[in-house]
Amino acid sequence: MALTLLQPATYNLIEPPQVDLVLASIFGGALSGAGLGLVFRGHGSTGGTDIIAVILRKKKNMSIGEVGFYANLLVIIISLAFFPLNIGLYTIISMYIAGKMIDVMIIGLNLNKSVIIVANNSEQIGARIIDEMHRGVTYFIGRGAFTREDKTIVNCVVNRFELAKLKRIVSETDPNAFVYISDASEVLGRGFTTKKRWNT
Repeated sequence: MALTLLQPATYNLIEPPQVDLVLASIFGGALSGAGLGLVFRGHGSTGGTDIIAVILRKKKNMSIGEVGFYANLLVIIISLAFFPLNIGLYTIISMYIAGKMIDVMIIGLNLNKSVIIVANNSEQIGARIIDEMHRGVTYFIGRGAFTREDKTIVNCVVNRFELAKLKRIVSETDPNAFVYISDASEVLGRGFTTKKRWNT
């Protein structure tokens, strides 16, 4: 309503900025996703496909951003019958970035790493991780396919800022250790996520 009333008064007074459509898609999607992410993080909803996304996240373990992107993608594909192809493609870029930003706002930046260490003196490495980093450690018993030797495997989860210290501990204890590091997108448990957030 306000835009309808103000449009005649502001016509030819404010020149619309000339923005590249690719940049508009990227930054528009990022801002839109950040706003939606804050809404979802506060346990709110904007209606529409958002409600479906929240339900599927709980039932199918799908992220809200992922569900929102696929739902909007279906709408965009149908709308291509009425709008130019390039506009539809720019919109897909914007929706994809918005979906990723929503997940970042809800889950947070991926700061946690899952580390698997195969070494000859794994228990010494595990003890140092517990004493010096105050992180929990789990031991697994594994057998090398080539050597047929049984070894104790160390598994622990640390945040990204602790990773350098963990590497130093492994290097000092066993320079020949085999280390496998992967992203831990969501970690639930003591030291990472409180029990209150387990049901969100």
